[in-house]
Amino acid sequence: MRLADADNHAFRNHFYVVDQFNGQLSGLITVLKNNHPIETVQDAEDYVSRIRGLEAVLAEFTTQLEARAEAGILPPAFAFPDVIADATAMSAGAPIDDGEPNAVYSDFSEKVAALETTASERERLAEAADAALTSPFKRGFDGLIASLNSLQSTAKGRAAFLADARALVEGIQKVAGRWFNKLPEAGLEVRRVEPWRENSVSIAFYNRPSQDGRLAFSVTRADADERNFSAQVPLFFNAIRSKVPTASE
Repeated sequence: MRLADADNHAFRNHFYVVDQFNGQLSGLITVLKNNHPIETVQDAEDYVSRIRGLEAVLAEFTTQLEARAEAGILPPAFAFPDVIADATAMSAGAPIDDGEPNAVYSDFSEKVAALETTASERERLAEAADAALTSPFKRGFDGLIASLNSLQSTAKGRAAFLADARALVEGIQKVAGRWFNKLPEAGLEVRRVEPWRENSVSIAFYNRPSQDGRLAFSVTRADADERNFSAQVPLFFNAIRSKVPTASE
């Protein structure tokens, strides 16, 4: 293994499983439409088999997505709506629901219609595709969409929590002079607790820096019902105070 490859290996799980730019989901459909001809009955049966097989692929996407989320590797909050919308559109349409024909079903039907075989054989193949789409295909997408919706809430909640905490710090900094005779020149930074320790620390805390350092006030990922900002105000004031040198220092 080359040195560059060895260095990169540590970051092998840092890419996004799905995002709004790279078409990880649409590629699954495109390969069937563009790269899977149906010239024989066996081709059609293989196509149906691949439709069924997408359940396992999507389940692996879901597993990898959740594993990365546990490590703190999530797409930005603004990526989720587009990905969820695409996943929902890909898993909609007849025969899954009463809408227009699903893109995969439409492609399969057009290719089978041109196949030289009997009407009864075409009907059998259509039924097989129907069953594959309404059961394993739909289950795979449903699981992925449920996970995306859950992680979207996490990403939005974390972003909102940090934004609110930073706004609170800014507000306190503006009035801190009313209670303290001397304020630090260095700023107070609000940052997210690193993923490797966020489950074993309190909702918010700070560590006193070196005399000339910038104080970091760390907050964990928190759901909305955990955000008790009034309880954090004393912590912020104490954090500001800890930056002010005392007579003994």
